[in-house]
Amino acid sequence: MDGLQKGPISISKFEDDNWIPVAEAEIQNRISRYDSKEIRFTLLAVCQKLKSKAGFHIKELEQKKLQTLVQLSKLDPTLAELAQLNELVTQL
Repeated sequence: MDGLQKGPISISKFEDDNWIPVAEAEIQNRISRYDSKEIRFTLLAVCQKLKSKAGFHIKELEQKKLQTLVQLSKLDPTLAELAQLNELVTQL
């Protein structure tokens, strides 16, 4: 997208959702049109929200924690908390 244009600019077609190399080449092409001393460019990154990414990572870690606790409960079933957790997980 170009902030000086009314809408998005179609630059090329791409396959397999692999648009980043296409966009990178176009950005480099546009920058090369200016004097080499020109530094007034603004680029924005397109990425997943950090909050969403962190939430996903937390869920993954919680799953790993549960799996580890279940494995521990199988090794030592005398641990009451782990045994209860094992029961809870097996009910899911």
